[in-house]
Amino acid sequence: MFSFNPDRSQYPAEGPDGKLEVDLETGKFLKLWHGPNHPGITGNMALEVTINGDEVVEAKTRVGYLHRGFEKLMERRTFIQVFPIVCRICVPEPDFNEYCYAAAVEELAGIEVPE
Repeated sequence: MFSFNPDRSQYPAEGPDGKLEVDLETGKFLKLWHGPNHPGITGNMALEVTINGDEVVEAKTRVGYLHRGFEKLMERRTFIQVFPIVCRICVPEPDFNEYCYAAAVEELAGIEVPE
């Protein structure tokens, strides 16, 4: 672990001939993470791919995974202050989340809404 910010030019990713050297005989695998995508894109997911050279050894998906820190944003706010944040959970359908949050607050507070 570095205790400072290293100069990346001192640690080249390529070998002396300009090619990336990968030793396939060691049995060491490389894990690559792809995602999560932008919040506005439907079908959010994260993909963890384990590869050995050009061969995909394993692929794990986390469908719907998108961390926005929503719980942390809510910690020190009143239930009224959370309403604008609720829209950010799902950008394409903010109304549904607002309705669910409002219904939950009403039920927890024992508020009966007239029809």
